[in-house]
Amino acid sequence: LSIRSVVELIINKMGVSFDENVEIVGERFGKDSAYLLSSEKANKELDWEDEITLEQGIEKTIIWVQENLETLKEQSIKYIHKK
Repeated sequence: LSIRSVVELIINKMGVSFDENVEIVGERFGKDSAYLLSSEKANKELDWEDEITLEQGIEKTIIWVQENLETLKEQSIKYIHKK
């Protein structure tokens, strides 16, 4: 799964235009060229299994954000690292 395909999935679920809402930029020098995610290790070592699909998780997240948007707007955008 590419980052673009995940973004396209989110955009489609939100019912908005990819071209109107996403800006494609060049490579960021000094940044990773790829991000790989896998739940295989958790499956094997912890006997863990997915309960929902990625698509279902994105859908649930979009709904949660829509339901909590006003509270989210009140939160600081400054990241605070907690120890």
